[in-house]
Amino acid sequence: MSMAVNRCGPEIASRPRLGFTLVELLVVIAIIATLIGLLLPAVQSARESARRSACSNQLKQLSLGMALHEESKKCYPAGREGSDTCDGAPVIGENTSGFVHILPYMEEGSLYSEYTRLAAATTPKANVPQVFATSLFSVTPAAFRCPSNVKPLSGPDLTGARPEVGYGTYAMVQGHQGPSAGIDCKKTKTQNTGMALYVTKVKRKQLLDGTSKTLLIGEVQDPTNPPNRWWFALRHQDSMRSTDNSVNTPAGQGVTYPAAGGVNGAFGSQHPGGAMFALVDGSVRFVDEAIDLTVYRLLGQRASGQVKAVP
Repeated sequence: MSMAVNRCGPEIASRPRLGFTLVELLVVIAIIATLIGLLLPAVQSARESARRSACSNQLKQLSLGMALHEESKKCYPAGREGSDTCDGAPVIGENTSGFVHILPYMEEGSLYSEYTRLAAATTPKANVPQVFATSLFSVTPAAFRCPSNVKPLSGPDLTGARPEVGYGTYAMVQGHQGPSAGIDCKKTKTQNTGMALYVTKVKRKQLLDGTSKTLLIGEVQDPTNPPNRWWFALRHQDSMRSTDNSVNTPAGQGVTYPAAGGVNGAFGSQHPGGAMFALVDGSVRFVDEAIDLTVYRLLGQRASGQVKAVP
C-alpha cells in the first residue's frame, strides 16, 4: 500500500517581522510632533511664569529699598538728585538716579560708598555722572534686571564719558504728567504728581491716596530705546517714566516729547500683555496693557483725592 508523499517539502516556519513599515514610522513621527506641539506652549508658559515671579521679587526688593530709605531718612529718595535751569536757577547737584541712593539697603553698600567718595571729590557737581560712569556703573546689578529681558543691558553713555554703561529694566514713577505737559518742565520735573521728582523728596504724609494705591516702580519694555541708565535720571527716560501713555506703548508712538528725540516716557515689559509694577506699600501687581487710561493715570498719582481701582 503506497503512502502519500508531500511533494511540497517540509513546512517553513513563519519569521517574526522586524522594524516598522514606512507608514507606521510616519504615524509615529506625526504623533511625536503633535505631542511636542502640545507641550511646547506649556513649557514656555511655565518658563515665563517663573520669569514673572523672579521679576516680581526684583521689584519687591527695589520697593523694600525705597521703604528702608524712607524709614531711615524720613523721606523717599528724589527721582533725580539735582535740577536744571528749567526752574530759573543754575544746575544744582548732579543727575544721579534715586536708585543709587537705595543701594545701601540692597546689599550694595560698597558700591554706594565708592560713589559717595567720588561724588564728594568732584567739582562742579554737574560733572559727577561722568566720573562715576567711567569707574562704577558700567555694569547693572542683578536687582535692576528683569529675567524676561532679552535686550542688551549696556550701551552708549549719552554724557560721552565712556562707550558702554549699564542699562536697567526698571524705572521710577514720576506721576501722570508726561509728554502731554509739553515744554512745561516744572510739571514733569519738580512738581509732578508721583513719587520720583527732580530734587524734591516725597514724604509719607504726602501720600494722600495711600501706599497701597500709588505706583512706585515699573518695568521698561526696551532698555535700549531710549537708553534706560539705572544710575542716571532724566524725565521720560533713564529710570524716570510717567503714566501719561498706556502700558507697552512702543517707542516713538503715543504722545511724545519732540525736544528729547520723540520719547514717550511709557512703562512696558517683555511679559505678554502688560507690565509688572511695585506699589509704595511693597506689593507687586501686573498691570494689563488694556487698562483704562484714566485709571492708569490715577495710579501714577500720590494725591489725586479720587477713588482708585487697583488691578
